[in-house]
Amino acid sequence: MRTDEVDAMTSFFRDVIGLEAAGEGETVTFQRLPTHRRDLTEVYAQGHRDARLIPDDADFVMGFVVDDIREAMTEVQAAGVEIVGEPIWAAEAFDDPTLGEFAWFFVRAPDGRIFAIEQVPD
Repeated sequence: MRTDEVDAMTSFFRDVIGLEAAGEGETVTFQRLPTHRRDLTEVYAQGHRDARLIPDDADFVMGFVVDDIREAMTEVQAAGVEIVGEPIWAAEAFDDPTLGEFAWFFVRAPDGRIFAIEQVPD
């Protein structure tokens, strides 16, 4: 999510909900959900700009996990749904081979909201 209240939302997720801190930067914090090590809440400042993580025009993104990201992209394109940006292969985007085949892309739903489609290999 993108918010003016990064500190308050981070505190809410960590101190009230009890999520574990999973990293932070100057304009973003990450909190780990208990379901999987790559399931995160991500809190971005309004001025955060890194379209690999959240498209610039998105204020809230929900991600859906698929088994095969290439197949999912084909299905989304066949359905005529807009793909926002290029697919992100985490190992390449962040120069970290330990991320393996972790990848995602963004789609714009009919109401304009943006969703992430993710491949989480493990």
